[in-house]
Amino acid sequence: MNRRNVDAGEEMWEEENAENSSYKHANVCLSLNWSSDTGRCVDASPVILVQDVANGTSRATVFIGSHSHRIQALDLLSGNLLWERVVGDRIEASATVSRCGSLVVVGSYDGCVYFLCTKSGETRWTYKTEDAVKSSPAVDPLTGLVVVGSHDGHVYALDPQLRQCVWKRHCGGGAVFSSPHLQPSHRRLYAASLGGRLLCFNLDSGDVLWSYCRDKPFFSSPTCFCGRIVIGSVDGNICCLSDAGELLWQFLTEAPVFSSPSFVPGQQMLLCGSHDGRLYCLNSADGSLIWSFQTPSKVYSTPCVFEGSAVGSRGVVVGLASTDGTVWILGAQDGHVLASHALPGELFSSPVVWEQSLVIGCRNDYVYCLNLTVNVERS
Repeated sequence: MNRRNVDAGEEMWEEENAENSSYKHANVCLSLNWSSDTGRCVDASPVILVQDVANGTSRATVFIGSHSHRIQALDLLSGNLLWERVVGDRIEASATVSRCGSLVVVGSYDGCVYFLCTKSGETRWTYKTEDAVKSSPAVDPLTGLVVVGSHDGHVYALDPQLRQCVWKRHCGGGAVFSSPHLQPSHRRLYAASLGGRLLCFNLDSGDVLWSYCRDKPFFSSPTCFCGRIVIGSVDGNICCLSDAGELLWQFLTEAPVFSSPSFVPGQQMLLCGSHDGRLYCLNSADGSLIWSFQTPSKVYSTPCVFEGSAVGSRGVVVGLASTDGTVWILGAQDGHVLASHALPGELFSSPVVWEQSLVIGCRNDYVYCLNLTVNVERS
């Protein structure tokens, strides 16, 4: 059985579409498909596991946790609850799926990292750190190692098969709130702390290769593309570093940056939100501004970049959430609004898109699935 998992800021991408950025005139619609009550506010972002089943069809499952201590598994198409599991404390972190696809991994305020069966929600293993886990785990596709940060200031590399911690490293001060980013082909791991440090580790040994100190907290998660690492800072800057840890450029927004950057595949474009209410599109080579889009409130979440062809439109499309409760669909080339939909609560969760479905958590206790359709008008 083949499987794929789709996380916040990411949608499965076809390389042949990456270079085709032209737009058709399109009427884009966002409409409610289903919602699920989780019991308390949802700050976590969803993860979608797509598995091939019989007769060439696939099955997509949404996993998402909430402050009610619950994590839910929901059928993407219908919203039916497949299972629900109550863990030891609140869940703020987004979950991830193991390399084999049989485990969903999530952290909790009780300091534990839970490894649950994707089919039943039963516990397969629990690893205890020394403080709350608000960091979302990352999975090494080559070895299956699960890497996660903790408020105890450490990053942990966990082996779910052997059920042991392979290595543990301190990040130089401050909690690790953001999610680690892996560069599997180069065996590198990037992690940031609230102490203002961005570190590069050897993924296999945990040895520190370099450290960059900002002296301002990093709530944003690092990401890398073409040998460059980009991260947002509480001082309002979006920072770009070389793979040797040297600052290449920085772009100053008008408020703290908690949003994590996303890159547009095949193009020198990166997207990142700011508490000033804007989504910024920057040239990844030099940090120059390409365009910005103003929302009515803060942009905390990570923008989701996906193919317009998934909904019948050419070009790159961006899903975005602002904290006032609005979900936006924008054209990536110039930031023009294709669609928007208002939800009845604040949005700190990041949208995730699979085919014609956009899933997001809301602080009114619900997780929502919106239908995304495009009616093409040929000119």
